[in-house]
Amino acid sequence: MVRVDPYWQRDVGRAIADAFTDADTARITTRTGTDFTEDISKIPGEALSGFAADPEGTPWEYVPGSCPGIVEREWGVAQGKVVYDDGPYKGAVIVIEDSRITDFEGGVPGELLKYDLGDKINEDDFMCPCEWGIGTNPNARMVAPNGRTLLEWERVRGLIHFHFGDSQPYPVMIDGKLQNPEWKPAKFHTGPNIWYPTVYLDEEIIVKDGIIVDKYYNPKKVA
Repeated sequence: MVRVDPYWQRDVGRAIADAFTDADTARITTRTGTDFTEDISKIPGEALSGFAADPEGTPWEYVPGSCPGIVEREWGVAQGKVVYDDGPYKGAVIVIEDSRITDFEGGVPGELLKYDLGDKINEDDFMCPCEWGIGTNPNARMVAPNGRTLLEWERVRGLIHFHFGDSQPYPVMIDGKLQNPEWKPAKFHTGPNIWYPTVYLDEEIIVKDGIIVDKYYNPKKVA
């Protein structure tokens, strides 16, 4: 992962983050059945490109970065169905209404997920999603050479990590100023990976079947 040019990766993050900021709606679809829509008109995009300090305002993020997306700030804006494309719940489907999980589908995996989540989905601060982002790192892998499976998979190019639970899992800093002073450590934060997604921001396709379109993946070249 560290062999990727961090400045290029930052440009990609900014381009996608700006597209989120400028859009009013987001939609995710997949061939496995995900069909999710969200009003993002009041949610700024975050570049999440791995720089601890950036004069252009990129929030701090894990290093290496590369998963631009959004952290939800509004309730009741998300609707649809999201399918787990890997892991122990592969095939499970969460049904989302007004930013809440209201049902589970997908047979045995769905029933297992329902059992494991239990009453958590009814807690006051449980939001679905609470954040999601698009991986952009071409060297990230689902399983790292050292065997780790956490964090790196969120950066896999073209994969979406789609998380629900507490709405503010970490402090967000922009231009050295804390943007969410109400933040607290998340009590619960998890969710599915979405493979080979197609992502629409308004009517524009940002990702097509897991391939980030060149306008955003090579922003300086296209510009």
